[in-house]
Amino acid sequence: MRVDKVKTKKGKRILDDRAPKTVENDKTALFIKGSKTNQTVTDAMMDIYVLKKPLVQQLKRHNPFHLFDDETPIEKFGEKYDASLFLFGSSSKKRPSSLVFGRTHDGQILDMVELSIVKFTPARDFETPKVMLGTKPCIVLEGPEFESDSTMKRIGNLLVDFFKGPTLDMVRLQGLEELISFTAKENMIYMRVYSTTSIQATVYILRVILLKSATNVPRIELLEMGPSIDFKVDRTKLASDSLFKAACKKPKALMVRSLLLHQNWRDFLRRLEFSPPYMCLSETFLLKMCILQAKRRKNMSEDVFGNQLARVHVGKQNTDAIQTRYL
Repeated sequence: MRVDKVKTKKGKRILDDRAPKTVENDKTALFIKGSKTNQTVTDAMMDIYVLKKPLVQQLKRHNPFHLFDDETPIEKFGEKYDASLFLFGSSSKKRPSSLVFGRTHDGQILDMVELSIVKFTPARDFETPKVMLGTKPCIVLEGPEFESDSTMKRIGNLLVDFFKGPTLDMVRLQGLEELISFTAKENMIYMRVYSTTSIQATVYILRVILLKSATNVPRIELLEMGPSIDFKVDRTKLASDSLFKAACKKPKALMVRSLLLHQNWRDFLRRLEFSPPYMCLSETFLLKMCILQAKRRKNMSEDVFGNQLARVHVGKQNTDAIQTRYL
């Protein structure tokens, strides 16, 4: 998409926000309707829209796109709305009630899969109370197909990327209120959404007080709250292994940041008497320094209790000259 010279500060801020960053923003999903959609597709997209809020942008008009024939329109829309995920719903005589999940990388289509709706139960048919808006879900992939089949494995990765929600550094166990389950079986994917209820009765409170090992693991019950969708895998268009590997590559600055956040590297930099913030130094220098320290720590490990373990390689010893007469 051609961009003219920026004339306002607001336009400059928008372009700066779209520019590549070391730590990217949370992925936004774009919801698009095809030229024709039946009630099943509309209700399914609305329920998924509620699950994705607030990281979602919905287009009201119908768009006659044929994504597996021409990818240009969806790439332009993704660049216009700064959305790297998309959901396209359509219905035709040949392919009724179909949803296309996809993602882009660097302005181009990376992965795209078409799932046909076989059975659908909307969320309004479940009497279970709904969770709060913007809740971070727990995603479960069930079935050996997600591990053995390469195509299904990539589809599972796409679904996790689509439904994972905002990126967080830490999650409270009591904050896990929503669970999305995907079960793969014989070219079918069964999607179920549950709300979690923590059981905190008197017995549980006593167990928390007496048993320290059980304080961080509450008892959980699952209540299905919808939607419930049975998908059939139809058409797929997946990126090659080399392109997918390039899309997953992390920038060097992010690698340095992850190393510096580790306790061992912080202790190492503290011993070298570096004053914080450490990122004021050259990132290339810090990366080389961390790699050098990793080489020095060869054959060293740490057990689950935090104890340092090391392996020492001793060369061949000459025991023939040892005086053993008076031993």
